[in-house]
Formats: sequence, structure tokens, C-alpha cells
Amino acid sequence: MATNAQLKILCHFSELFPPEFSYNWLSESSLHRTFRLTIEAIDGPNIQMNSLTDSQLAASLKLASQAGAHEYLLVKNAYQAGVYSRSKGASDWQEIGLGDLEELATAQLKLALAAKRVFTVDIEGSMTVVDFSSNAPMPLSLAQLSAWLTSRDAVTKGRKGEVDRATEFEVASVAAWRCQMEGCGESLREHFSAGRRANYGYLAHIVASSPSGPRGDPAMSAALATVAENIMLLCDKCHRLIDRVAPDQYSADRLLAMREQNIAEVNRLLGALRFPAARAIVVGGNIEGQSVGFNLRAVEQAMWARKLRLADHVPLRFMANASNASVSTQAHYWQALFHSLKTEIPVLQNQLSGNAEGTAAAAQLAVFPTHVMSALALTGRLIGNATTVHLFQPNRNAAPDALGERWAWPATDGKPADPKRFRVEVSASSGAKEAGLLLYLTAALPDMELPFVGLPMVRIVAGESSHTAIAGQPDLDLLAVKIDEALRLLQDIWRVERIHCVLIAPASACVLFGQKLQARHHAPVRLYERERTLLGAPQRGAFVPTIDILPAQVSLPDSSASISFT
Repeated sequence: MATNAQLKILCHFSELFPPEFSYNWLSESSLHRTFRLTIEAIDGPNIQMNSLTDSQLAASLKLASQAGAHEYLLVKNAYQAGVYSRSKGASDWQEIGLGDLEELATAQLKLALAAKRVFTVDIEGSMTVVDFSSNAPMPLSLAQLSAWLTSRDAVTKGRKGEVDRATEFEVASVAAWRCQMEGCGESLREHFSAGRRANYGYLAHIVASSPSGPRGDPAMSAALATVAENIMLLCDKCHRLIDRVAPDQYSADRLLAMREQNIAEVNRLLGALRFPAARAIVVGGNIEGQSVGFNLRAVEQAMWARKLRLADHVPLRFMANASNASVSTQAHYWQALFHSLKTEIPVLQNQLSGNAEGTAAAAQLAVFPTHVMSALALTGRLIGNATTVHLFQPNRNAAPDALGERWAWPATDGKPADPKRFRVEVSASSGAKEAGLLLYLTAALPDMELPFVGLPMVRIVAGESSHTAIAGQPDLDLLAVKIDEALRLLQDIWRVERIHCVLIAPASACVLFGQKLQARHHAPVRLYERERTLLGAPQRGAFVPTIDILPAQVSLPDSSASISFT
């Protein structure tokens, strides 16, 4: 039973075809699927014929033959062909495909061509609008098909010598000798060496050089045939795609926008060569049962936005713990991490100092942190401030496919940080040997939830707690001043012998905190992580000690396990 959309199509074409044509050549029930018109149906989706490459079309023809196809219909314009088949005695034609008819597909048609069982209909313009009111299918011979293929090639490949060498060079240069099709980028440089061009790269016209070609225009085709801005550099596959396989999906406007975007991207990528190189360190592991993945393209785009480029091409992965160790409040989590850190820390230190084989000391570092807060603080302690460090902040609101936003700071309009954005709050010391240091930027907790209630406290708090408390580098610079102020108070004035620390802050702030633990004789800093709250539990999880950061080593609390920094 025909749908409303199908009935509208059939009614529309009853005005185009004489009654005998509809019943003798095509049945009304198959009209909508046989010629697969792309029509914006009010109550249904677009209907479009499958677009196939030569090899796909050949495979489909072979399958049709095996399924009992007896006759074939070739609907063709100046640059594209659509193929249909029907079994012996049948009146309805079934779609095979629309696209690039070449050697492979022609070979599949040869037997039927020899037996005069291939028919053809010629149309003008797009294959998405088929009008047979003045054309009846006629038998097609191999010679006629060969003649059409020759004329088709002249239309889609352009006339020899049409584009001069200067224009060829201009088109190839702005494309950096790579295919300009979105998502391709295949290198085509060798095709312009020694004054020759092979069959791998093509100068493809956006508005066809022939009025009858794909995207041809009677008024503009000739005028734009040799204009560089109307020509794209494409590989063979992409050239066939836009001219023969699916030309109706690639309008002149779409290709022009694609060309402009490609040139802008090439300029951006090549312009990055002027940026100073920075060694990237990716700090990420499984966090409370959630795996962390890093996309190299997102890392590169984040660095380009900071006018940096990736040194050594591959970031150094650090603390990428195994999936079976992902709950940071369990002892085996840190035991497993310590086992890997014994080899990872020397590698990191060699990278920083330039002792690694074939490397120089890192002039600049780009740090991409996604880990539990204790691990990030330890990373900051190891990296220190001996070189320029660019801290990046993961953007949790970025869309999955928005690579450029994955590590982008929230928009700050270039304004300096508000001096009142962070403040240090102090509860008076009573000469205690231990104290608490709380970094409350994302959220603040009641004291009763802390594992060291009763100790004097120093709090670094944000004027407004939020996961966007660190909105850019100016905020990090201001926070660095406040951390220095808090540590100076604890160590130089209170002279405590141990600092208990809870960090509830963005990842970049946790790394920054660790960077500040560089004093030769700073008091041991014990870090805590919070246990996961069980579903339905009346109270939130307790804080558990994770690691102790000392001046020359990191150790596990109440354990002999330790790793030296020297």
C-alpha cells in the first residue's frame, strides 16, 4: 500500500507520463522506487538512488545477474549513469545503483550488451529528476556505450591543456599538494614534479568547465574554467565521488565552502610551524571506574590555540594506570600505581632534563591533566618550575566531537583575573604540630566531614565555587600567589610538622598546587581522596589518606613503600 508521500509522487507524475507509458513500461506501484526521485515529500523522507563507485556498481550488477536479471536499463546524462534490471517477463525495473560506470561495471554488462538486452534513456541535468515524457528506452550497443564513456570522460576530466601551469601551481600550493576533500587530505605532491601529473591528482572544477557537466552553468562554465578559485585539487577517488558517484550531493556552494575551509586549515597548520615546540605530558588514568582516553588531535588543537606546537610528535603518557586499579581510596590502587611509577618517574625526569636518548631539555611543557587529585598534585611536584609549564584544563562541557574545545578555557574576553576571585581563610593556630590545608575551588565541605577535625585550618576558597573556577591562565597566576601565601603561613609562621591536604579543585589547579611543593625542607604533605558514596547510604564516603609528598620522596601512608625524587 502506497504511503501519502508515495501517492503524492505518483499523482505528480501522472501529469508527466501518458497513461500507456505508465502501464506498458512502468507500473504505478513501482514508479517511486524504480527511478528513486529525490523529492521533498511533505509526509516522508527524501527518496534517493544509491550512489556507487565503479567496483560497487560492478558487484551489484553481478549480484543482480545471479538473482536472475535478464534485461538492464541504463539512464544516463552527460556525466553519470543509473542502472536498473528486471527478470524475464517482468514489467517492473529494480534499482541497481547510480554512480561511476567504468571498466569493472562495463565488463559485467558485456554479455547482456552482446545479446541486445541493455536499453538506455538519455536525460539532461541531474539524475534526481527523471522525465521520460519525450524519451522511450532504446537498445544500447557496446559501441554506443563506449562512445558515451569517451564523451563522459571529456566532460568530467576537463579538456587537456585547459588549465595553464601557473594556475595548476597556484591551486596545488594553496592545498599544500594534498587532496582538498573534507576528511581525505591524501598527499599528491609527487604529481607535480618533473613537469608531469599522474592519475593520482586532479584539478577538479567546482562549476564544471562544460555547461553539461556536473554543476555546469551555461553562463559561467566557460568564464570560470581557468580560474584558480573555481578549481580544487582532489585525488582520483574524491574526484570521481563529486563528478560521477554522487554529484548531486556536492553542489558548487558546498565545494566552494569546502575549498575555502581547506585553505584556511592548511594555513593554520603550516602557520603552527612558527610556534615554539613544547613537550606534551598527558596525565590520565582510570578514575573511580571510568576510563580516560586522550585524542592526539585534541591535544594538538589545544596547543595551537596557545601558539604552541607538539614536540616529538607523540605526548608522554604518565600515570596511565590499569583498568583493574581504578578506585583511588583502595590500597591496591596506589600499590599498583607505585609499581609503575618506579619506572615512569625516571622517564619523566629524563625528559625534563634532556638525558633521554636523542632529546634535549624541554624548554616548554604542555601538561594535559585528567586524574585523581592526589596523582595530579604528585605530577606537579615532579614537574616543578624549572621550565615554562603550560597547564591545560579539561572542558567537561565540550561536545564529544568538538576537539578544539576539549581543552579550551572558558571565554574570558582577555580580562585580567579579579583580585578577589580567591582568598585565604585562616583559623588561628594554637601551636599544633599538624594543620590542614584545604583547596576549595569546585566546592566547599563542612569541617565535620574532614578526617582531621580539630586541627587548625588554612583554606583557599573561590568567591564562587564551580568547576569553572579556573577560567584561564590569569586565574592560575592569581591562585599561585594564594597557594604561596598559604604555604608560607603554614611552614614559616606556624612551623607545622605535617600538612593534611584535601583538594577539591579543577585539574589544572591540583597540578599547580603540586608545583608549589618545591621547598627543600617543606613539611610532609598528606593527601586524601574521598570514598565513593554507596547508593542509598545515609552519609557520604569518608576521606582516606593516599600519599605523602616529602621534600625528596613520595611514600604511602603507614607503609614502607616510597619512591625517591632524586
